[in-house]
Amino acid sequence: MLEVLTIHPDMEEMISENIKKTMTGAMPILKPEAVTKVLDSVSNALNTSMMKGYEPVVLTSPKIRPAFKNLIDFNFPNVPILSITEIPRDVEIEAVGLIE
Repeated sequence: MLEVLTIHPDMEEMISENIKKTMTGAMPILKPEAVTKVLDSVSNALNTSMMKGYEPVVLTSPKIRPAFKNLIDFNFPNVPILSITEIPRDVEIEAVGLIE
């Protein structure tokens, strides 16, 4: 069973609409307050799920996966980020939290 944190559709859309290609890869170009909101939400979702005994990965759409990883990597370097297409079909997924 793969325990995952999912990303709220509104947040996925905000990130998707603001992805820019840079020398280091795809990066969402967001206002500072939006970045803070994303990082706080990731932190809250991770803390809540870990207190319940889960060690989740973050599940994203394929479109935003590289940009989302680049966005949170400095603060959360050990958090795995996967897109749904990277998970084999025979692996069961359980959503244990929401990043919103």
